[in-house]
Amino acid sequence: MTQTENILSFESTDILTKMDKKVINSFIRDFGGLIILWILNKKRLYGNAIINKINKFYPNKDKKITGSSRIYPMLYDLEDNGLIEGTWENRGRQQIKYYNITDKGRNELLRVKKIIKYVLNYELKDFINEIILADK
Repeated sequence: MTQTENILSFESTDILTKMDKKVINSFIRDFGGLIILWILNKKRLYGNAIINKINKFYPNKDKKITGSSRIYPMLYDLEDNGLIEGTWENRGRQQIKYYNITDKGRNELLRVKKIIKYVLNYELKDFINEIILADK
């Protein structure tokens, strides 16, 4: 197996290049808000649970791709824009803020889905098929 095939199958994440890691981090940075909406559309969660879900996207389970310094500002921004709503709840001696997606957040998720579907179907169809979906 070549190094490129190994990277693409993620059998060994130790050989991910600096550029590979930048691509993954850029994806989380640029689509983080959308990813959070998508996660919260499935289930209400607290901040650290959201971070853990996002970190599961990374092929190396021993390493993290994001943390609180990146996710919490996104959560605050989504909340300020009315896309999610946080409520404080007691859990033992701790107070934990759980986040729910709002109707406005669901509508935003649907709007972005329509945009992506349009772009993928018409503008980037060949790119997606050749670069992302192709086996080789």
